[in-house]
Amino acid sequence: EKVAPAKKLRGADELPKYTSDQLADILEGRQETAALIDECQRIMGKVFNIKEINVLMGLVDYLELDFEYILMLLTYCVSIGKKSLHYAEKLAFSLYDEGITRGDQLADALHRLEVAASIEGKIRTMFGVGSRAFTTKEKKFISSWTNDMGYSIEIIEKAYEATADATGNAAFAYANTILERWHAEGFKTISD
Repeated sequence: EKVAPAKKLRGADELPKYTSDQLADILEGRQETAALIDECQRIMGKVFNIKEINVLMGLVDYLELDFEYILMLLTYCVSIGKKSLHYAEKLAFSLYDEGITRGDQLADALHRLEVAASIEGKIRTMFGVGSRAFTTKEKKFISSWTNDMGYSIEIIEKAYEATADATGNAAFAYANTILERWHAEGFKTISD
């Protein structure tokens, strides 16, 4: 059984920092890394500065992520409108700390993130949250419904309808009570 890697510290003293001369020497000797940087710039739609190249080098040299992983990660970030390498770096460290260090693991994790974002958007509309951020409690409810209980958006919608019919409001706590009861009774589908 594979053990998750030890968490990597994100402190300034831990991450590699290269000067422009050092980067030029490194990239001259590592053509595949230079090609990676070129492809990352293409994905992100911009030419990187020294700080941004250092971020990529940190992903390669410090986290030891393979090129496929980095390209997949940046493609995902761009697809959700996050064109900052700082955002990609934070996400990479978070995923690394969860033990997601290979491309196949990353593909699964990114799929889960996309599904969660889609469900959150539907719940946002359903409960009339608007553009405000979910509260910590609301996030916990949503995570519990989708991850712990494994409910689809259709089941959550049924609980919402029951909540609105009973209370006249879109109350997360009331909907949570309904979903917890359904889960305890073993209901997994609409027909159940």
